[in-house]
Amino acid sequence: MHIEIETRALKAAVLAVPTKDVREYLTGVCLEITGHQIIAVGTNGHWLFAARVEHDEAVEDTTLIIPKADVEQALKGHKDETIALTRLTNGEWRLGRTIFKPIDAKYPDWRRVVPKKPPSGEASDYSPQYIAASAKALAVWNRIPVNGFASYVIYQDGLNGAVAQGADLDGFCVVMPMRRPKEARADPDVKWALKSG
Repeated sequence: MHIEIETRALKAAVLAVPTKDVREYLTGVCLEITGHQIIAVGTNGHWLFAARVEHDEAVEDTTLIIPKADVEQALKGHKDETIALTRLTNGEWRLGRTIFKPIDAKYPDWRRVVPKKPPSGEASDYSPQYIAASAKALAVWNRIPVNGFASYVIYQDGLNGAVAQGADLDGFCVVMPMRRPKEARADPDVKWALKSG
């Protein structure tokens, strides 16, 4: 098997992958390869990025988890819009110039947190670091320059995951809500700002 993958899909997905986790299957980017389509997914269990890209060669269905360090090594200095993925022998693969062995584990069912109905719009509490990380991943996916302005929409759905999506609808993030601290107020207290002089 030899296919070309859009580099931006891997660059965005790897942002969601933790460097260390006791759940080894989370420490890599999952590629689901079916026919002419590749879905790249990265998650730390609190937020995820997923994107689908098309490729020219019809290939056998394969799912593999590429270790984060190997994805980063392959992307280091890689400037092309695509990167080659090739199956070698003895269970090894090559991504660009980096040879790796996939993580031998079953990736979690990431589709379970993707909303199956339109979001309610009900607000919830989210980690600012995961919202910021999802913004960075969407900027990479939507080809926004490092210091460029990225605009995307967050579709909230109460205690379900919020979907964040930019202009390119083939990529999105899901950010899971946090438990609200007991001391948190139900409504914001901003009355003091409305008083003048």
